[in-house]
Amino acid sequence: MPSIAEKLRVLVEWSPLIGLVSAVTGASTPLDRALKIFAVLRWVADKTDTQIDDHVVDLLEDILKTPEGQALFEYVQALATNLAQQEVES
Repeated sequence: MPSIAEKLRVLVEWSPLIGLVSAVTGASTPLDRALKIFAVLRWVADKTDTQIDDHVVDLLEDILKTPEGQALFEYVQALATNLAQQEVES
């Protein structure tokens, strides 16, 4: 069983995640929320020893920041909203 010191070390090590998640919940638009989620993903990816997750997060965030990526995001969001509304109505 971990000691209190070990538990505190883990808490301190992972505490930045609390602030990042808090920023996600405080985002004003779905697109802003998605971009803030990438900050969370980047922080978690940095905790691993592999580089592939870092590259994937960077590439997806770069795509989302383009006009085409934003259009795709808005399309998927509208599609999900429409599907959810249809589910409620049936």
